[in-house]
Parts: sequence; C-alpha cells; structure tokens
Amino acid sequence: MLEDAGTEPVEPVKITSPFNLRQSVRDKETIMDVKVPDSAGRSYDIEIQNVTSAELMERLNYYGSHLYSDQIGESEQYDRLKYCIIICLLRTHIS
Repeated sequence: MLEDAGTEPVEPVKITSPFNLRQSVRDKETIMDVKVPDSAGRSYDIEIQNVTSAELMERLNYYGSHLYSDQIGESEQYDRLKYCIIICLLRTHIS
C-alpha cells in the first residue's frame, strides 16, 4: 500500500509500546492499537475500531499529536520532525 502511495515500505517492522503514559497527573493516558516507527523516522498508528464513536476524529488527532511530539526532546531542533500517518480500520462508516 505504501509503495502505491510513492512511499518506501516500512522495513523492518518494529512494534513499539502502544502506551502513552502520563508525564504529569493532569495528562491523559492513552493506548494506541499498533504504534510502528520506520527506518526514516516516520511514525505510524494503526487503529482498529469495531464501533465508530462521535469523537473518533478528535481522538485520532490527539494520538497523532503524541506521535509527533514524541519524536524530539527538550532543546532538539524542530526540523528533525517527520510526518506521522494514522491508518484506521473501521467496521462502519464515519458519520
């Protein structure tokens, strides 16, 4: 699928921890279904949903922000950031 999009395939696949743990007591802890980095530093979140909730798009944006912000740390340059891809496999249509 990625080759069809003009992007290199993800090789080797290294599945990382799907847990986004709290950094402070005010943070929300989240769990992604599958979180995968590729060799170019891009991040992928693959979500599998049996039920499509009303807040799905907001949740996917929130997950994407974690993928993005986890790429660099304090004092690191913003030009090191790579884009993130969220793939969502749904049982029903998004309403």
